[in-house]
Amino acid sequence: MQERRIPLKKTLMNKTKLAPVEAKVSQLLTQDPALKHLAQKALVSYLRSLHLQRNKDVFDVKAVNAQALAESWGLATMPRIRFTTGSTKPGGGNRPEAAGESDSEEEEEEQEQEVSI
Repeated sequence: MQERRIPLKKTLMNKTKLAPVEAKVSQLLTQDPALKHLAQKALVSYLRSLHLQRNKDVFDVKAVNAQALAESWGLATMPRIRFTTGSTKPGGGNRPEAAGESDSEEEEEEQEQEVSI
């Protein structure tokens, strides 16, 4: 910044006027179920995006304190985190074994793994 001659100013906050917002956000989420659902979806989406990134040195979902993150977003409880993976069948691929067959719901649930964070 100094090379480009951009002035830097240090701003001090008035500590008497600072107020935590977690309680107010949590109160809003308990009053509006649709907003709570959106917050849960946003949290799961964010954690899933971290999980899918290839550079795990930077994007390590296991290094994130998901419970603290959920609390900071106003969520009282942690939503269920499930990430789908590829096929678990031997030989790979997502094809049915024979024409006309499709995976049952039980097999689809077996393909989903729960990531503990």
